[in-house]
Amino acid sequence: MVFAGYFTLHYRLYAACIAKAVVDLV
Repeated sequence: MVFAGYFTLHYRLYAACIAKAVVDLV
């Protein structure tokens, strides 16, 4: 459960970084 939460947290941060990069690119 702890690992799942850890993975989810980092996945969200990673997705947020990609979204920001796309917005900055456009």
